Parts: sequence; C-alpha cells; structure tokens
Amino acid sequence: MSLREVPAHVRANLYLGWFGMALAAAGIVTFIASFGAVGSASAAAVDVHTDVPWVAYAGIAAWVVGLGIAWFSRRRLRAALRARMREVAEKNGQADE
Repeated sequence: MSLREVPAHVRANLYLGWFGMALAAAGIVTFIASFGAVGSASAAAVDVHTDVPWVAYAGIAAWVVGLGIAWFSRRRLRAALRARMREVAEKNGQADE
C-alpha cells in the first residue's frame, strides 16, 4: 500500500509520528554526544558547578518532546483506525442483511 492511498489526516499523523521518533533519536544522540563535555576527566577536574550542560539539557528536552509527539500521533492513528474499522463493520453488516 502506498502512502498516497492513505487519507490526508492519517498521512499527516504518520509523518508527525516519524518526526517525533526522529526528534527523540536526535535527543538521545545529542545527550550521548554531550558526555565528553559533562562527564570527562577535564570537566571533573574543574568545579562541576561552573558550567551548565545546556547541550545535555537540550538533548533531554528533545527526547521528551519527541516521545510526546510520537505518543500523540500514535493515539490519533489508533483513533483513525478504530473509526475505519467501525465504518467497515457497518458496511459489512449492512451488506449481509
């Protein structure tokens, strides 16, 4: 099945879900990349409370927002699927009578 065959609102939620997953993955990669600045020996030799690890916080925020977006789109996709299943069931029920 092609994405062109999917209704526009469902397709938009698919893209939104993929964006949320990509944002969450980018947040994880950013957080792991910040380990050198946050947890390195040179950072530990200096006072640990001097620099705020903004990159690590941005990575955590991107991860949380990405998970939220993916969760929201998943709920919308499931609602669309339930509506379609109801529609098909009603159509089949009427055809049998």
